[in-house]
Amino acid sequence: MSVRYTGTGAGIHLGSAVFWGVLFEALCGRRPTRTAVIGAAATTAVVAYIIDYHVVPKRVTPGYDVHMSKGSLGWTYVALAIGFAAVAMGRRHR
Repeated sequence: MSVRYTGTGAGIHLGSAVFWGVLFEALCGRRPTRTAVIGAAATTAVVAYIIDYHVVPKRVTPGYDVHMSKGSLGWTYVALAIGFAAVAMGRRHR
C-alpha cells in the first residue's frame, strides 16, 4: 500500500462511482417508474462494462478480469445494476 498508488486508485474509483451514479440518475428522470429504474440500472451497468473494458486503454481498466473469471466479471456488473435499482426503489417508497 502506498499513498501514490492507493490514493490514485481511490480517487479514480470515487470519480467513476460518481460518474456512473450521475449517468444512472440522468437515465432515471425525475419521477421514475419501476420499469424506468430497472432499465436505467441495466443500461448504466452495460455502459460501464463497455467503457471499462472496450473504450479506455488497458492500463486504466478496473483490472477485475485479472483476478476473476469472465462469468464472475459479468456478475460484478449485474451487482452494480442491482445496487442502483435497489437504492432507487427504496427511495421511491420514502
